[in-house]
Amino acid sequence: MLDIKTAVLENDKEYFIIDSVVVDNITYKLFSNVDDEMDIKIRKIINENDELYITGIEDDEEFNKVIIAFEEKLKVS
Repeated sequence: MLDIKTAVLENDKEYFIIDSVVVDNITYKLFSNVDDEMDIKIRKIINENDELYITGIEDDEEFNKVIIAFEEKLKVS
């Protein structure tokens, strides 16, 4: 049996957690909307005071590095 994890993001919609990468010691996760597979999100996972937070990526350079990391990971898979 598959253990599929989901999360509710800031838009109050439920997303499957598809994959993750670590870039510059920061974890990023790839999400796919449960009801719309074309609706994907990449979010940064922040650990503050032992609490995990999911936040968007606001910097274009950071976003591009994360996209490249996911592309590289998919090439290897």
